[in-house]
Amino acid sequence: MDTRPKTGSAVAEGIRARRRGAVKWTEYGPDVIPAWVADMDFDPPKCAIDAVLEIVARGDVGYHSMRYREEYEAAYTHWARGRFGAVPKPLRFLPDVMSGLFWAMRTLVSPNAGVVILVPSYPPFYEVIGATGHRVVPIPLADVGGRFEIDFDRLATALADPSVEAMILCNPHNPTGRVFGRDELLALAGIALRNEVIVISDEIHHDLLRDGRSHAPFNSLDHEAGARSVVLAAPSKTFNLAGLKAAHLEVSDPDISARLAQVADHDRGEATLLGLASATAAFREGSGWLEETLGVIGGNVKAALAAFQGIPRAKVYNPEGTYLLWGRVEGLGPVSAFDFFLREARVAVSPGETFAAGASNWFRLNLATYPEVMSEILDRMSSALA
Repeated sequence: MDTRPKTGSAVAEGIRARRRGAVKWTEYGPDVIPAWVADMDFDPPKCAIDAVLEIVARGDVGYHSMRYREEYEAAYTHWARGRFGAVPKPLRFLPDVMSGLFWAMRTLVSPNAGVVILVPSYPPFYEVIGATGHRVVPIPLADVGGRFEIDFDRLATALADPSVEAMILCNPHNPTGRVFGRDELLALAGIALRNEVIVISDEIHHDLLRDGRSHAPFNSLDHEAGARSVVLAAPSKTFNLAGLKAAHLEVSDPDISARLAQVADHDRGEATLLGLASATAAFREGSGWLEETLGVIGGNVKAALAAFQGIPRAKVYNPEGTYLLWGRVEGLGPVSAFDFFLREARVAVSPGETFAAGASNWFRLNLATYPEVMSEILDRMSSALA
């Protein structure tokens, strides 16, 4: 047995060999280390994989019974009560969070109405707003001492426009990694309620927190706007199960619930049998796996912050949640940060201009990989910037 330490490149090649069906590892050439799309490189919890294998082994892959939804809901309710101190509202099942966002936008927001998002913003938000016939109303997050904050004055002005009917909140925030606290959420809820704006909250990263922070589901707020909101979540980011397709939408307001019910199940997509079963197993037995994974990600965050700290023309922001790092590079001229790192470091990051207009010198870096690979990525990027 070869006991020599493996380099980051060697570990990366091992991942590439296993991830033959993953877009993250097949989009670029074999000399490029991918750190873009928000998949983890870790294997999912064994309990989740075992649940899938057990079903496949017995050939039980027809239309699934309601039992799988009921077991998911029970497992997730126990999970949420323990982690967030909140009991989820009744769940509607979906293949993924973006399907739920599309569903909510089509049924709850008038044609041509404005929809507020905090920018930089997850790129598919722009796509869904456009595809459903609505207008993007961007509110830039403010860099306050190296931490992104909501500009509540600007937000209040935007939400006071009668043509604005909804706000898409992303908490924890992608790409900046901000975890908005309960006080911030209550301030946002007050503005939304005064202006009769519905909040659609994407909380898919709610388990991926750092430094003792806690997540407050928007619908857990002791506020009328919280009760009238729509919350979207999934096990996919928590347990690296995106390809198995299971997510949920939470809503308690009777009027909103009735409006959503106007769309038939087949028109909005369904969670899969394997997605529900794997998620249920992970919610029941995957907490140890998650804590170990968060420890690895936390180490990668520290390594990334240290690597960029000594580079004057680069600035990165300490993510409070998610496994994503948001940063920028100065002095690149017409070359984008994405193109620069791809060409000079052979590292694929997410392009900043897809998150905000004019942000070509910004980039998002995926930190959910093995420390050896993270070290190789950071060595390549810092050498390119030297």
